[in-house]
Amino acid sequence: MEHCPILPPIIDLPIEQKLKLKSIYKTMKEAYVTTGATSPYERLVLAVLSTRFITALATAGFSKLTVQHGTFKPNREFKEALVQGTAQRVQISFCEYDSSLAARMARSQLVFSHGGAGCILDAVRVGPHPNGKDGRRVVVVPNNALKDAHQRELAHAFADMGLVECIDIEGGVDELVDALVQVVPTDTTNLTTTITTTTDTKNCVAHGAIVESVVSQELY
Repeated sequence: MEHCPILPPIIDLPIEQKLKLKSIYKTMKEAYVTTGATSPYERLVLAVLSTRFITALATAGFSKLTVQHGTFKPNREFKEALVQGTAQRVQISFCEYDSSLAARMARSQLVFSHGGAGCILDAVRVGPHPNGKDGRRVVVVPNNALKDAHQRELAHAFADMGLVECIDIEGGVDELVDALVQVVPTDTTNLTTTITTTTDTKNCVAHGAIVESVVSQELY
């Protein structure tokens, strides 16, 4: 099983190198994408590997993108994304499963997550970004290809509480790329949480009771 590479430990380095690496880590702007480990989420993976999305990250000053892609492995798109990342000076890494999910989210200013309960809760739990001048933007993109609507319901429930943003749209990869690019912040100073959605949510059962149920099942 492949794992996302993590930043090197700095415990055993000389003090000068420690201070230099700490300064680099603090100023790097990272984006993290998680699609879960069980159900493939092809549309989201392909969208974040697109040239337009990588260009938007680079333009916004992001220097690192990590994509946890689950069982979906589009090798051609992986290679093309690495080429684009090199050209745009965005370090891109991929993994099927990430055992450091919460830590990765804690380092990232921008998090895109599928609508799984565990991932949403991890993103909410990590709290504000340690770099005080920057916020953390958590954007949930429910996988509506699944048979039931539980990811959509959860995403809207957490968004209604102001804990995350929600991108819930129909259409293909291009339509999703359009939506993702719009929420890439050009300035991460004083990020605010807003709801981004381009779909009718009248039929979504997105209420506090859903969140309460999920939290009780996950935490107790």
